[in-house]
Formats: sequence, structure tokens, C-alpha cells
Amino acid sequence: MNPPLIILSVFGGLVQDIFCSIPDAQVVLVDWDQDPDPVFPRDELVHGNGGCTALVGSFEARPIDDLADTDEEAAILEAQEKGMLDDAIFVVS
Repeated sequence: MNPPLIILSVFGGLVQDIFCSIPDAQVVLVDWDQDPDPVFPRDELVHGNGGCTALVGSFEARPIDDLADTDEEAAILEAQEKGMLDDAIFVVS
């Protein structure tokens, strides 16, 4: 049995998409580099033990089949061709 496959797509430091081979996977994102500002009201931020502020959110990952014919899939396939990733990673096309 293959281990679960999770693919994070990040652009400009922001998570754009998460794909997962496990159906209905829940994702909790903790973004530690949030500064209190008008974009995020103070009551939407939490604090860690070191006093850092974080934005925390929960959402469902997209099914791995949604990866087909995306820029993310093309990048993964190219990385596999160049030997940058294990060939065992399976991407739907």
C-alpha cells in the first residue's frame, strides 16, 4: 500500500492549493508570519508560546484527481524527469 500523497502549491508565500490522495482530508494551516494589521483583525490571530502571532484556518484538501492537467502536475512531472523527485510519486494525467 502506498503512503498518502499530499501536494502543497505555494506562490508568493501563500498556499494556493492542497491536493491529497486520501478522500475528504482535512487541512489545518498555521501561518506564523502574521503581523497584526488591518487585513486580519486582532481577534482572528492566535499567539504561540514565544509570543509570535499566527493565523489558523481549516479547510478540505482537493482530491488528487483534481491535479490532472494543472501547472502543478506539469511541474511535478518535470521534476520527476530531472530526477528531483522519487519516481514512485504518482500523478494523474
